[in-house]
Amino acid sequence: MTEVELMKLFDVETALEAGVVAALNGLNMKGYAARNVNAIDPPKVDLVAELGEATEHYHYDEATGKTYEDTWEFSLKMTVTTRRRRNGRGHSRFCSRIRVMMQNRGAAVNAKMTQHAISAIKSEGSDDGIDDEEAVDITDLEFSGVISIKPEVWEA
Repeated sequence: MTEVELMKLFDVETALEAGVVAALNGLNMKGYAARNVNAIDPPKVDLVAELGEATEHYHYDEATGKTYEDTWEFSLKMTVTTRRRRNGRGHSRFCSRIRVMMQNRGAAVNAKMTQHAISAIKSEGSDDGIDDEEAVDITDLEFSGVISIKPEVWEA
């Protein structure tokens, strides 16, 4: 594996964000990763992934004799923003669709990632708010879990 390929492989946050954005797009929901430069009007989901501690699971590359961390804890924050409506339930349904999408160990996200896989995920809760000036409802959804480099990636 070249150094460039390794650098891409170890950009786990970007891979996770791209997987979540792709899964959201599959539900006709606009996802926007923190590293994206284009602003998106509501309804939208802004998201940022953060990589935590390595889990002490390693891959040993026999060809080079090098050992690589390949599994980490992560946190994922998604900010759901929708336009306010009188007696509207659209915002809560939007949040509910995301919670469902993240079930089954993030299977919908895993299906969109080619080199990484979520092996555990749990909801850390939500925080609701409104912005009267912009006339939007806002909910922060937080998840934590474990993500790994897929074993078959090392074999390629």
